[in-house]
Amino acid sequence: MSMGRFLLRRILHSVYVLLGLSIVIFIIARLMPGDPARMAVGARAPQFVVDRIREQMHLNDPIYLQYAYWLRDAVQGDFGLSLVTQRPVITDIKEFLPASLELVFIAGIMAAVGGIGFELQEDVFRRSAALGFWLGEPYWGRGITTAAVKAVTAHAFAAFDLCRLFAHVYERNAASMRVLEKAGYMCEARLRRAATKDGRTFDLYLYSMLKP
Repeated sequence: MSMGRFLLRRILHSVYVLLGLSIVIFIIARLMPGDPARMAVGARAPQFVVDRIREQMHLNDPIYLQYAYWLRDAVQGDFGLSLVTQRPVITDIKEFLPASLELVFIAGIMAAVGGIGFELQEDVFRRSAALGFWLGEPYWGRGITTAAVKAVTAHAFAAFDLCRLFAHVYERNAASMRVLEKAGYMCEARLRRAATKDGRTFDLYLYSMLKP
């Protein structure tokens, strides 16, 4: 088989895979609890406004027609409006793609030599998230964690309705304190005797960053 035919077959295979994935994701999104139209206009919007949005989004049509409308628009580069930013999805993709690619690259490195993530809080603390990270000792001092913290922080503020990220650091973990400070976090408080590990009780330092 020639290289050209091989590449053509791989491309066609990829198209079928992407089409199948889009169908599965579309169905899952439609089966999830909640009304997309109500989410788009807010909980206090009048019902007639919700009904109009449902008509515009073809939500009253059978699901196969909804998918057909979406696919027709998607191949033309129209992915609809984001329910989060209320802007065209393609605009958000252009704006967030560079940061997302950077995040994927850094996350790949961290997955190999360490870990990083954030946990969304609940109820009255729902606009805050707790940041956590670690890095294997052989890779300390190379700026990896600082870059990862900056990328994850930017992603968290861009992708979620957050106004604050925070992290707790053991009193003797000066390296993590420096990482957070280099990433723009500020020390808010010293929590005395707040954590116990391996039979010893430590103070914790509370670091945070507010959304710009």
